[in-house]
Amino acid sequence: MASLPSAWAEELKVFGLPAGEDGRKRALKACLSCRSRKVRCDVSVVSQPCTNCRLHEKNCLVTGRGSRL
Repeated sequence: MASLPSAWAEELKVFGLPAGEDGRKRALKACLSCRSRKVRCDVSVVSQPCTNCRLHEKNCLVTGRGSRL
């Protein structure tokens, strides 16, 4: 099997949860806009931007996981 390009590998780290009950993969965290507004975020690998960002015409940005000490 061929190795994934580094961009895909990095994206899989961010979106790397197993598929949920409905079969969609979810992000590990909500996008920055949803987190700041404290609303539910439905961003996923296949549907970006999330619904909230699309409706409010915001930039849908998901950051990588931070290290926990």
